[in-house]
Amino acid sequence: MKVAVWWSAGVTSAIAAHLAIKKYGAENVDIWFFETGAHHKDNERFIRECEQWYGKHISIVQNRLYKNPIDVMTKLNYIKSAYYAPCTDVLKKEMRLYVEEHYSYDHQIFGFEFGDIKELNRAIRFKEQNAYTNPLFPLIDEKISKPQALWILENSAQIKRPMMYQLGFSNNNCKMCPKGGFAYFNLCRKLFKPFFDATAKLERIVGYTCATTKLYSITPKFLFKYVRKAKNIKPFPKRGVEKSVWISAKLLPRPKRERLKGRKKVWLDELDPNRGRNMKPITAECGVICATEFTEFIDERAEKLLSGQMKMEDIW
Repeated sequence: MKVAVWWSAGVTSAIAAHLAIKKYGAENVDIWFFETGAHHKDNERFIRECEQWYGKHISIVQNRLYKNPIDVMTKLNYIKSAYYAPCTDVLKKEMRLYVEEHYSYDHQIFGFEFGDIKELNRAIRFKEQNAYTNPLFPLIDEKISKPQALWILENSAQIKRPMMYQLGFSNNNCKMCPKGGFAYFNLCRKLFKPFFDATAKLERIVGYTCATTKLYSITPKFLFKYVRKAKNIKPFPKRGVEKSVWISAKLLPRPKRERLKGRKKVWLDELDPNRGRNMKPITAECGVICATEFTEFIDERAEKLLSGQMKMEDIW
């Protein structure tokens, strides 16, 4: 049996590759890494040490038509949408399809973690939408979460975690992922200013922002009661709305928020340096599974997986 491991240089995919080699043997496992041109240079060290641990070479594939994600977004004049980013599609998904076209595998290994219901939900959605890959999820099968995977990496394998984790990021992604959040962008501005500035400049050229803030429609009575007394608060107006007022979500008490009506662009070059949820970096796990659809809807089977009532092999 021949299997492929899609290795992202993250903690979970590193452990997934180790489990695959233990189960199928190094000679039956191929490990693939997609170079985007924007990874931290410490990845070279991490790749080298993991290769020594596995006793197996990690094959590196790169789309030679583009230098990095900024180059992709510039040439395509497109940054992202709610569920799609061209850099992921071009630099990772297309490369996975290239490998699939030239190599034949019985199964493909993915590093989805156990313990996070959203991650389990993504695994379910991916398996349903990409059944042809015969995907396997060793971390879910072995009930290994990301913190547990990190413990195995540092204590069992004696491999230091990638630098991006040490810098405060939750994933080992590119230096400036357009799918990040406010705190993530502010951390990138501090640590990788050239990438941040290039993305901010590109936003103005394309006319689309990486980040938005939610706007809710509220009644004038509610506005008077909760907002008028506050200082320096100005609602965002929208033409054609007479009986409601548009205002930033962060200004409203959570229990009183009404229907979501739209979003307001937040330009990176105008981003408040202190903005972010407790300044904890939040970013989507970037990989060949980023384009999976319907991940915003939690499948009831994800809860059964989490509780042990179901296994991934039961899902088709």
